[in-house]
Amino acid sequence: MVKQDIFEGLKLAIAKGETLQHAMQSFYNAGYKKQDIEEAARALQMEQAGYSQQPEPVQQQISPKTQTTAQSNEKPKGTLGGFFQKLIPSKQNQQQKQEKDKPEKVAIILLAIVLFVLIAGLVIVLLFKEQIANLFRG
Repeated sequence: MVKQDIFEGLKLAIAKGETLQHAMQSFYNAGYKKQDIEEAARALQMEQAGYSQQPEPVQQQISPKTQTTAQSNEKPKGTLGGFFQKLIPSKQNQQQKQEKDKPEKVAIILLAIVLFVLIAGLVIVLLFKEQIANLFRG
């Protein structure tokens, strides 16, 4: 049976522009069972395709992360297959991410300029408060 929380989470991630693989990896990293994630992903794919029949079996399954031994000082390496095999972003994904980051960078630069102008104005007011007060007095 499909777990609704996983199904809805995958659906929401897809709606926000995430890839199914990335969304599934997020659920896997959060501690959900690989079987439940794959089942929800199949159901989501079936829903998106408009099928109401039983889903076709997924050709590649998620294999669990490998465990390191106590003697090894290396970090555990994941051996995830199936939907997770393309975790390294492709050039197209990198370009899309860079295009999304451009407006954010422009907004940050503009906000930094506005902040600088406001701080400069405050410093000027503090330095010349007597002259400004006399200006308003007449």
